[in-house]
Amino acid sequence: LKYPQSGSFRSAITMKDIDSDNEEEAIAFYMPVGDIATVHMLIMDSIDGKWQSVGDLKSQSTGIDSLNFCDFDGNGIYEIVTTWKTYNANINQVAVYIYENNTIREVSSDHSCSALVTGDFSANEGEELLLMTLFSTERESSAKLLTLGDTKNVMTTLGTSPLDPDVVSYTQILAGNIFKDQYGVTIDGCTATGEYSSQLLYFNSYYNSLE
Repeated sequence: LKYPQSGSFRSAITMKDIDSDNEEEAIAFYMPVGDIATVHMLIMDSIDGKWQSVGDLKSQSTGIDSLNFCDFDGNGIYEIVTTWKTYNANINQVAVYIYENNTIREVSSDHSCSALVTGDFSANEGEELLLMTLFSTERESSAKLLTLGDTKNVMTTLGTSPLDPDVVSYTQILAGNIFKDQYGVTIDGCTATGEYSSQLLYFNSYYNSLE
């Protein structure tokens, strides 16, 4: 069994009603015996009273960073969002999976992040995915707000914003209403010199921008 290293779901096996049928499905992470390079995500559902595998998906990673759930269209059905470990300790590969018709499929995505938060940032009844990336030699420190496209085949960017490039690690990320009817996050980070920095992020619906 493999255990997510961050986020709210740290168990190797997580129970969650992802298809809104009032019964929980099981999401498990494991590495097959003899395999030292590929973590699997197994999804099982109780169909007609019997537990069945509805998906056994291979990652391109040796570790799972986090497991998340996001209801992109507000229909009560959750998409599975994972971040997979990469060779860079501060960069994780983002993957989104949709469970429908007793099968699981992956949404095309080339996004990566250091941390992520889900929530209704745009106040459109659905939820979005906020990605935050620390500065590295490969990319600038930034934030990106994503939603699921209408075809449910690709992730769409709603907005981007630069972040403090001096922050080398996140100490705490809190999501919630930052002022009346406005959802956002506060990001507490630590710089290389040991100083602390706080940043506030929210989506400005009037300008359609992440600020």
